[in-house]
Amino acid sequence: MKEEKIKIQVPIMANLTAEGKNPEYLFWVSSAGAFDDRYKKVIREFVKILTYLKVDYAVLGTEETDSGDVARRAGNEMLYQMQAMMNIEIMNGYEVKKIITCDPHDYNTFKNEYPEFGGNYEVIHHSQFLQEMIREGRINITNSGFKNKKIEIKGSEITIVKSNKEDYISITDIAKYKNPEATGLVISHWLSNRYSIEFIGLWEKMHNPDFNVTEFRNIRNESGSNGFILSSKNWINSTNAIGIISKAGRYGGTYAHKDIAFEFASWISAEFKLYLIKEFQRLKEEEQKQLGWDIRRNLTKINYRIHTDAIKENLIPKNLSKKQISFVYASEADVLNMALFGKTAKQWRDENHIEKGNIRDYANVSQLVCLANLENLNAVFINEGYEQNTRLKKLNQIAIQQMKILLQDHTVKVFNNKKGGGNK
Repeated sequence: MKEEKIKIQVPIMANLTAEGKNPEYLFWVSSAGAFDDRYKKVIREFVKILTYLKVDYAVLGTEETDSGDVARRAGNEMLYQMQAMMNIEIMNGYEVKKIITCDPHDYNTFKNEYPEFGGNYEVIHHSQFLQEMIREGRINITNSGFKNKKIEIKGSEITIVKSNKEDYISITDIAKYKNPEATGLVISHWLSNRYSIEFIGLWEKMHNPDFNVTEFRNIRNESGSNGFILSSKNWINSTNAIGIISKAGRYGGTYAHKDIAFEFASWISAEFKLYLIKEFQRLKEEEQKQLGWDIRRNLTKINYRIHTDAIKENLIPKNLSKKQISFVYASEADVLNMALFGKTAKQWRDENHIEKGNIRDYANVSQLVCLANLENLNAVFINEGYEQNTRLKKLNQIAIQQMKILLQDHTVKVFNNKKGGGNK
């Protein structure tokens, strides 16, 4: 099956400026992103994300040269300063305030070295940017396990589904606790109650701008009269309600937003409602733990292809078995683990045999940003032919330096506080 080609028109800073526009972000592609075949893939994927999110960004295009990082590291300070001042002049000319880059070297250069030459920018690593988008809900982590959940209350299975990012609980399942043979009748009796109509009508007014208030008033006025029966279908169709929905298929039935479902459960049984709330809260706590795990693992995925490709090309001899190939990857993973955590995955498991997952699952956001950078650097060192012990020494020194920088970075601190990150 061929991969679908998506054509994206990448905005150029000069063109937007000519149109009188000032993009919020400058996306710095970097030399690696422009020339390294593996890194090009990362840049393309990240541009797709920026485009999908409709981020207001632009690139310098042919005006982008080198940050000067390599020149300074090689000891050519004059060339570095010439390069830095030229870049700063260009970026200041475009009134750049924020820079996003996937390159860890240029991230460090822009953030920590350009300010002494007048280049003061908010520099954001792409992994930090993705983390923020996840936190804001602009990027949704797909996890089929969260689509439909079941909890058990006093021997009854209660289904919970997502609709427009909100939790809806099956009141059909709740009604089975009262009368498993006539759930629709149970729901209708509750809906026909004047207090119930007042409650769900008030909820709709607070959350639904399209709620038909006129029809709601008519229904409320009729409630309590002889023979008045209100079904969930009639309520939804008459008032354009969103707090109660009907679903067909495997998880079919009548569902209500959790606020309304709790009220329905209270009508069924006060005891049942308390157990429902307790189990629902437990489920949410489990989801948050799982969500935190997914976010941490997804932060490093965008760089995984660079790392594994470099190992394949430089470390793996021909005709190795799958087991041998896997051992090479594990060894390289432990090079990074030792550089950053000071222990191998096995050593961590031996020390934390009760914990689930592995050492990286318990890393905080600062460590994962550093790990993403180390993976890129290790790929470069492998291509340059460094022995493993030499790479480990270099990576350890870089990890120490970058963690000092990241721990001083206010943005990363905010992420850590909000996600509750940290080693256990």
